[in-house]
Amino acid sequence: MTILDSSILLNMYRIEALYFAMLIPLYLINVVRIITHTAGCFSFWLMPLLRKINFLQLLFYSRIGMAFIRIFGLMLNNALTPFITAFTNLGYGIGVTAQTTLQQKEYNKGLRATMESLSGLLQGIFISIAGYLLGLVADYYSPQNALWIAVILQIVIAVLYKNLFKVYKK
Repeated sequence: MTILDSSILLNMYRIEALYFAMLIPLYLINVVRIITHTAGCFSFWLMPLLRKINFLQLLFYSRIGMAFIRIFGLMLNNALTPFITAFTNLGYGIGVTAQTTLQQKEYNKGLRATMESLSGLLQGIFISIAGYLLGLVADYYSPQNALWIAVILQIVIAVLYKNLFKVYKK
């Protein structure tokens, strides 16, 4: 599930530049990227404050929060959209830290390196497949439609995380 999640997020990041180019001048895309990366850095800084919360809950709420910020931006569909969606990265550091912590708890030291290698391989495969399919949608319809599909997939994955939380809690 984390492989699909990472694949969707990376491809959303790539397609956003195409979408932003339709809304703002090209030089402002770099400003938006700076805001995006600053928000991501800030989210990693927040993690020590959130360590008391269950990591599956953090993962779920970070992904849902990111999806709703992106939905709000896509619904606006104007020059403010890139600046609003830049704040989706506030959930990035929280989600990555939660995913990593959960994976470390799941696998012992002997399996961890093997599982990371397999995860990297599968993630590369899924990134290319998702990139190709979302790219087709972006080419034939619009980058905005590709982002809508990716956001819907992100919400589905977040709900699967929530269901995993229920199973994991038992």
